[in-house]
Amino acid sequence: MALACQVDSYRKTFDGTVVSVEPCPDHADKVLVELDDTVLFPEGGGQPDDHGTLGGKVVDSVQKASGRVLHRVAASIDDFAVGGKVAVEVDWSRRFDHMQQHSGQHLFTAITDREYKYPTVSWYLGAETSYLDLGTKKATNEELYRVQDLVNDAIRDRKAMTPKLVERDSPELASVRSKGMPDGTEPVRVVTIDGIDSNMCCGTHVSNLSDLQVFQVLYSEVVKAITRVHFVVGNRATSLMRKMIDRERALTKILAVAPTEHAAFVERQKKTLKQQVKSGKTHLKELGKLLGEQAKKSGAAHLHVHRPDGDSDFVGTFVPAAESDTMLLCVTAGAKEGPFNISGPMTLIEAVADDICKLIDGRGAIKGTRYLGKAGNLKKQGKIGAILKKAVEDAQAQDSSAAVVPAAAAEQPPAADPPA
Repeated sequence: MALACQVDSYRKTFDGTVVSVEPCPDHADKVLVELDDTVLFPEGGGQPDDHGTLGGKVVDSVQKASGRVLHRVAASIDDFAVGGKVAVEVDWSRRFDHMQQHSGQHLFTAITDREYKYPTVSWYLGAETSYLDLGTKKATNEELYRVQDLVNDAIRDRKAMTPKLVERDSPELASVRSKGMPDGTEPVRVVTIDGIDSNMCCGTHVSNLSDLQVFQVLYSEVVKAITRVHFVVGNRATSLMRKMIDRERALTKILAVAPTEHAAFVERQKKTLKQQVKSGKTHLKELGKLLGEQAKKSGAAHLHVHRPDGDSDFVGTFVPAAESDTMLLCVTAGAKEGPFNISGPMTLIEAVADDICKLIDGRGAIKGTRYLGKAGNLKKQGKIGAILKKAVEDAQAQDSSAAVVPAAAAEQPPAADPPA
């Protein structure tokens, strides 16, 4: 049996009788309501479900299960009485949008098959754009745009689009496009575009192609063995055009060049930026080497250097120029995260590595004569210097202690020779 929404897809309201009410297993604050008929389309045929209201309560999902159409309603079981009447209203903006996209897909599919014998193997109705998959990798842009022109010609010709029920044993079904007979014994629903196509379909559609307004191919891409064609129809196309115009006007104001010059201008700026970035990296490496040499000449026992605008290249040039066998050095780079390097006596590197890693959320390992790592949070990098200082002072204290000879031992006279 066809639902009220399938008999007349333009119908916005309906008074239904409640057949059952049950708790929603996935949402404690919602219930599942079944009616004797409905103006809300349940998800199917590649088309998302309708939204709307039942008795003023919000319906956010309509699904078909085992022949039942269940409306998920933000309400309690007490809000509905079995056998009672309830007013059903569809979210017309959502419904009409789905009608435009689905009917547009039918039309594009039919003309593509007619002109090039490219079958549509699947399609997807998205929230902002949709796509259909052609069973070929050979479809060219020229072919797709030609089909688009023929689709828009049919829209201007105001072709009728009509649903009807056909008995399963009717010879009429031999010329109907389908992916196979649906389950069941009831008549099948066939949607016909006058003079263009007949297709088995359960979805909601426009009654006249003029309601599609316009069909626009956005772009195509080859995915494995198919050509995926992205498109918009009707109100989506005009809405997208408004957004594109607004973006174009904004870019024209920012770039200060005519819209026809946008692409060339941006390309020139990209090349300039690439050159500047390359030059900046070179200068940063040179600066790293210079500062490293100055740090080495300072003769400091410990040193922490942080460069917010630095990177691995800066660290990689600073450390070799600055490191020595006696200086404990840590170099960090980056505004929030980035590379770090610890060099110096290995015993001191091992003494500070864990503390530094904890401080800057770092991870790394000793490689050769250095500790190389990546800092995840450089917010506290300013405390690294204190860690280095303490490690050096502790090491110096230990060295001093080991070098002192106990006074008692120094004053003890030599042992006398044993008596003969």
